[in-house]
Amino acid sequence: ESLELNAWHALGFLVMSSITLLVLFYFKIYGVVKVMYAFGCSKATSAVLLTPLIKRIMKTYQVPNKILTRIEWEDIGEITLLDAVAHVIGYSLGLVWLILAFSYYHPE
Repeated sequence: ESLELNAWHALGFLVMSSITLLVLFYFKIYGVVKVMYAFGCSKATSAVLLTPLIKRIMKTYQVPNKILTRIEWEDIGEITLLDAVAHVIGYSLGLVWLILAFSYYHPE
């Protein structure tokens, strides 16, 4: 299934993202931005950095990539050992970063 985007979609994206940023910074709710940034960076770290690294380590030490569970709803599919380890490490790093980001005072 594909979705065709046109100029109205692009304009709507620009308007909605601008309004969202204005609301976030006008009401000074920077914490929401930090939390969303932590979630996004955690997923990107686990997908781009950790998955290839752990796959290489598992191949070197001949650790089988077992299927841990299958999720039928929402078309998630199989969750393997590689997926679980990479995401646990990635989101743990994100949680540590988030704790540090909220712990230290940042002058405005």
